[in-house]
Amino acid sequence: YTISAPATPAFSASIFLRKKAYDLNDMSFAGTYMINDRILLARTDKPYKTWEEFKAYIKANPGKVSIGSGASQDAVEVLRSVAIKEGLDVNFVMYKSGGEASADLIGGHIDACELGVGTAGYQAARKGDLNILVNLGAGEVPDFPNLPKLHADLGHPFYTSVPYAFILPKGTPEEIRATWENAIKLALQDPELQDAMLKAGFSPVFMNGEETKAFCEDAMKTLPDMLEFNKKAE
Repeated sequence: YTISAPATPAFSASIFLRKKAYDLNDMSFAGTYMINDRILLARTDKPYKTWEEFKAYIKANPGKVSIGSGASQDAVEVLRSVAIKEGLDVNFVMYKSGGEASADLIGGHIDACELGVGTAGYQAARKGDLNILVNLGAGEVPDFPNLPKLHADLGHPFYTSVPYAFILPKGTPEEIRATWENAIKLALQDPELQDAMLKAGFSPVFMNGEETKAFCEDAMKTLPDMLEFNKKAE
């Protein structure tokens, strides 16, 4: 049987390209094994240590603050929507990878950067070399339980979380799909696997097939709204 293990940006790519969105009914979802949230980080020597302090700093220095992105268009659009909503004049810098973005952030070439958990920037934050200002996603970030969530805690209408899941083609026998679903659930109950994932900065999260599909559908519904919100401000 054919099976794939994509992250949700694979579904959102067509929306960014202004093309027809994928029909999730053409797929059979087995389940999610991990959620990777995007986080905003800054160097510890900066005058801002919290999200609110960072916004105040941007307002006091319009047009002078640069925010990098570790190659996540979704996260950039979330931050752009924040800038529009809050009236922040800020510059965005897109990198080809989280590695390049992490290097420039640590090197002081940008003022802040959004990155995924598990990146070099996130590992630096674990060591106390970088500050995490806010969680752009909906989940929990390992080792930072009190990190404010932009959507759930601060009331911003948009967010970005990236679930990693196993998906089969439409028409795959239910017995096969259910077998995969159960295998994912059982694998995530392994303490050694959980420990290895958490050490790497990844959150082991199980969602069954129906929950995974619903999560992806919600993400695909809110993305066009966010893009339209941002476009109106251009």
